[in-house]
Amino acid sequence: MSGRRRKKPAAVAAADAARFWGAEVDEPIAPFIRPTHDPTALLRSLGPIPLTVQEKLAAAQLHAVYEKATQVATAVAAAAGLVEVDEGAGRP
Repeated sequence: MSGRRRKKPAAVAAADAARFWGAEVDEPIAPFIRPTHDPTALLRSLGPIPLTVQEKLAAAQLHAVYEKATQVATAVAAAAGLVEVDEGAGRP
């Protein structure tokens, strides 16, 4: 049977987190995102899905999940005002 485990003090836990994640960076974060027109490009670049049964069905479902995730992420970014607006394109 193991002994009782003590919690780390908050200062030690914060130092461990800083050591794990690294020092804070003062570089600016990109202010806007540009939605992709092909959310499944990365998935396709990895090659065929390594399933021997129903490979086409699995690929179609994974593509649908990637497309939906892109739509949700773009909607959240748009709600936060983080989507880059193309100055040349008119708004619908």
